Amino acid sequence: PRDQYAIGWIDARLGQEVYLQAYDATSGLVGSNTLISIANASAINWNLHFAVNASGDLLAVWDALVSESSILARRFTTAFAPAALPSAANGSATGQRWKGGAGFSSTGAYAVCWSEFQNQHSDIAFQLFNSAGVPQLTEMLLNDDYRGAPKSDPDILATSDGSNLIVFASKSSDQGDIVASSISNFGSGQISNTVVNQDVS
Repeated sequence: PRDQYAIGWIDARLGQEVYLQAYDATSGLVGSNTLISIANASAINWNLHFAVNASGDLLAVWDALVSESSILARRFTTAFAPAALPSAANGSATGQRWKGGAGFSSTGAYAVCWSEFQNQHSDIAFQLFNSAGVPQLTEMLLNDDYRGAPKSDPDILATSDGSNLIVFASKSSDQGDIVASSISNFGSGQISNTVVNQDVS
């Protein structure tokens, strides 16, 4: 809502869980702290990321580790009421992944990207979801997957026309570049990765 904010954090009161608190610019705290992750004392949750669309809906994405690591996403209404249970953005149940980023369009569709460890280094994975939280793609890698050239720290912006701009750090050619990748038409096409910084080494 206008002049209302969502504050999220990792909390140790029940283990390592994710909490949300609504805050009004005029009246202060609205309601009480809300547990938004699935209460599990053996789970480790971290790297919380929020995205808000033009309609005022909220999307929370975070890393979760139980026996394997997952990127969890949970949608909320404009009043910060849960619209769905947390669900895994990644398709594979094995392996390591972390640093999820999210983009949320006004249509309710959303995109999630994250770092995923495979072939002895980290890659950038991407998935697009419709407004019901159903995956719309075969999980994509946004980079060339060369061994010894890790990619990390992705973030994403989603627009109402179905486009998504993803940026991430890459060590493909030197000690570190910032790379932009645009996925258009609701995931049907990817524009080639472009190095943003203009240094040469």
